[in-house]
Order: sequence, then structure tokens, then C-alpha cells
Amino acid sequence: MAAHPGFSAFTAQRRLDAVFAGRTPLTPEEFFTRYFEERGFDRDLVLHIHKIFAENISLDLSRLSAIDDFSRELQFLWNYDSLADVEIVLDLETEFGIAISDAEATRMTSLLAVVEVVNDKLRRFELGGFRLPGLWQKMAHPRTVRGFLTPVTAPP
Repeated sequence: MAAHPGFSAFTAQRRLDAVFAGRTPLTPEEFFTRYFEERGFDRDLVLHIHKIFAENISLDLSRLSAIDDFSRELQFLWNYDSLADVEIVLDLETEFGIAISDAEATRMTSLLAVVEVVNDKLRRFELGGFRLPGLWQKMAHPRTVRGFLTPVTAPP
């Protein structure tokens, strides 16, 4: 973590508490149900992306909504840890076997936008006749190897 001088975890959490004032904390499962289930996104995809954010932003994000904007009301988080955004993008690329361009990363200003970008990339590969290994794919198809494209017609 590369914290901005004078910007402590205490300061960041206080600002986060002010933004989230009046919101009820949600478990990751409740977060998925409230913001993503009706949109038709894969549960494991959303929960894994949520986990990546929680691991890289070491503050309480239990009151985060799908549309909270990391480039506006939550921009101060990058002052708390100036490398967190880069680490999140790298973790997303590694975990899902995808490449995220600078333009795409710039558009990913909320958890909803991140889920949409990752989901679209994974679907594009599947529509092209390939399956990208990932957490949920590995559970369903234990013979896949992270980082390699597997033809959909190949046996699991």
C-alpha cells in the first residue's frame, strides 16, 4: 500500500463513513442479491470481483452500492492507497485471464461498471468459441488451466 502522506486509515474510514451514512451494511451475498441478481450477472463473478476490491481497499466496504463512483464521491480512496486502483486492475486481469485497456480501466468507475467490463470480456471469448478459465469455470471444469483459452467443444 502506498498511502498519501498525512492520509491515514482512520481519516479514510471517517470519510467513507460520511459517504455511507444511513446505509445498512451488507454481506457480499446480500450485495449480489440487492444490486446484481435481477440484472442477470453470474453470482460467482460478482462475488469474486467484490472480494478483489475488499482485499485491495483495506477499509470497510460493506455499505458500498453497485453505483458508488470511485472517480467522484469515493475518489479519496486513491489518496489512502494510491496503488490500489492499479492492483485491482492487475488482479482482475490475472484472476479472469483478460486484458483491460487504459480506456476500459478509466470507464470502470463503479463496481457495476467493473462487473460489466469483465462480464463483457468473458462473454466475447465464449461467443468466439472459447471458454476463459476463472474461479467459477475452474469449479465446473477442474481440468482448465488459468491463463489458457480452452475451446468450448473440448471435454472438461
